Amino acid sequence: MCAAIRLAGLVACLAAPASAELLCVGTDPHFLMTIEGGNVAFDHLGEGRFTLIPPVDESEVLRSTRTHILETDQGNLPLLIKPEACPVLTTETPLSLEILVITSEGPRSFYGCCLIR
Repeated sequence: MCAAIRLAGLVACLAAPASAELLCVGTDPHFLMTIEGGNVAFDHLGEGRFTLIPPVDESEVLRSTRTHILETDQGNLPLLIKPEACPVLTTETPLSLEILVITSEGPRSFYGCCLIR
């Protein structure tokens, strides 16, 4: 966020969107994904960090469905984040996620539930 603001940077800081930090759990199939603004860790794709375009904006993620692109070695994967209740384990998260992943059997949609940290 905007800590230690100097006067010159105040306007830019107030105008900049706050990046969201999401923790997502895959429900079909099982996976983990963390999204911090434009940086993504997706355990299905290994240990790497990937880029999300555009970055997840905290002010918008709970208001409207957004389509993003996850840049990976497999190519660009479409990722959809929806502001809708998503049941996982014994609770519900405020966001659902769908990503199209290239598997050995061809493209497959992965589904998950996300919460904002």
